[in-house]
Amino acid sequence: AVELDPPFNADPETVLHNARLCKQHGVDVITIADSPMGRARVDSVMLAAKVKREVGIEVIPHICCRDKNINALKSTLLAGYMENIRNVLAVTGDPIAAAERNEVKGVFNLNSLRLMELLSIMNKEVFAAEPVNIGGALNLNVPQPAEELLRLCKKKEMGAGFFLTQPIYDDGVIDFLSRIDRQAHRYILGGVMPLVSYKNAQFLNNEVAGIRIPDRIVRRFDPRMSREEAENLGGEIAVEIAGRLRNHVHGFYFITPFNRAGMIVKILQRLNLA
Repeated sequence: AVELDPPFNADPETVLHNARLCKQHGVDVITIADSPMGRARVDSVMLAAKVKREVGIEVIPHICCRDKNINALKSTLLAGYMENIRNVLAVTGDPIAAAERNEVKGVFNLNSLRLMELLSIMNKEVFAAEPVNIGGALNLNVPQPAEELLRLCKKKEMGAGFFLTQPIYDDGVIDFLSRIDRQAHRYILGGVMPLVSYKNAQFLNNEVAGIRIPDRIVRRFDPRMSREEAENLGGEIAVEIAGRLRNHVHGFYFITPFNRAGMIVKILQRLNLA
């Protein structure tokens, strides 16, 4: 799977181009984030439907609980189903940025578990002929990853059948994954997000919840690197991480940095996946 971010404007061409590029290089599914970092973008379900229709590749829109009450979430799920969306990643959602909280209010009528429960009910009552596949997030970048496994089990009880991990950089997380019974925990895709600069690595490590980047990786970047040098190093690190991950997950979930899909293609080629 490869994640693409929806645009801030009404122009879908970059996403459609990148989706076609991914499809040409053997990617199975495109995931579309739901206004990541709490900043308004094109609706993930509408864009996913357009990608599926025009590119002919399977899609997984993320649906978060931050911006919609239960009625709005039901409407979104019904509209997505009408547009042939059969996979959904149910997440609670990033909080609203502190600078915008005076004007923008989070809803959080549900959390990810309750959204999965709602989807499971709709699968029985509305979508019984062809149920929607429910996915959940798995964040092992926490002090006690075993506690996150308990949460994973709760998500399974609510109907989740596959899981996408947060971006992984830490060998300790990979070691933990190596001890998980993959059969018992359904379908886990390991998250790999290439870094693109020293500043990018610092920001993700310090400012983004759910991401932890060891200092030894951050120090491999030099602030004076050119964009090309930094991208090449970021790709190299991503290949190293994916190589250590590949025997402990069912597949990969590549998060495209700044919609630079060309980086993902190069990584796929180096991993002999393209």
